[in-house]
Amino acid sequence: MRLKSEYKPDRLEAVQELEGLLKGDDPATALAARDALEDMAADDDSLTLRSRASEVLTGYPAWLEQKQAEAERIAQEKAEQERLEMEKREAERLEREKAKKSAWRGRG
Repeated sequence: MRLKSEYKPDRLEAVQELEGLLKGDDPATALAARDALEDMAADDDSLTLRSRASEVLTGYPAWLEQKQAEAERIAQEKAEQERLEMEKREAERLEREKAKKSAWRGRG
């Protein structure tokens, strides 16, 4: 990986890649990315890279909270949609039942 490159732009690009991995779906990969970013934030010889790695790490909790809030909002919307669909099906069932009763009364 470009983390160990002597060329600063390569390491800066590696920070961007690590940020993507940190925010990815694989928890083990995210943990490894966080560890690498923490190492860079503490030990890189470039102040720019140390600062950028620190920025990524500092912004991660807010990003994670936003992602969790979005997932919760989506789950609530889905639950509400399912509830409305159930109510609709129940109303349709009751309407059919009412129609059957009316038909039976009309025969007698």
